[in-house]
Amino acid sequence: MINYILIVNRLGQPRLRKYFNSSLFSPSETNSDLRDVIKLSLGRDQKLATCFKYKNEKILCRKYFNLLVIVSIDDFENEIAIYEFIHMYMSTLNDYFNNKLLMMSTDKCHMILEEIVSNNGRVVNSTKDHILSTIRVLETFENQPT
Repeated sequence: MINYILIVNRLGQPRLRKYFNSSLFSPSETNSDLRDVIKLSLGRDQKLATCFKYKNEKILCRKYFNLLVIVSIDDFENEIAIYEFIHMYMSTLNDYFNNKLLMMSTDKCHMILEEIVSNNGRVVNSTKDHILSTIRVLETFENQPT
């Protein structure tokens, strides 16, 4: 199960943050733990693995362009499946924003993420064409005058 997803830039500033398992952190620990995870992820040497343990969770990192995607999972989740999810999510964002990921809208990123991952942190949809068509249908409803 996915606990949370972070997308940060090279400076460690969060661009997207989504929690699926809120019982994992208390509010006072959340910011300090996230800072530690971001610092550890950004500071990893290229020769080291992109998967590491932090407290009671596994952290997976993947770099895309100038962004770093950080996913926290539990011990029973398949790392390769999560790497596939990260790749599919980032390529969907890349297609949606026409290769301009730095200019991304967080609302649209959350909409696309919610199409892929359920509220309990399970990946439910992995077809890029279906996700993009659903988002475009939702956009037509947003743009209609009431």
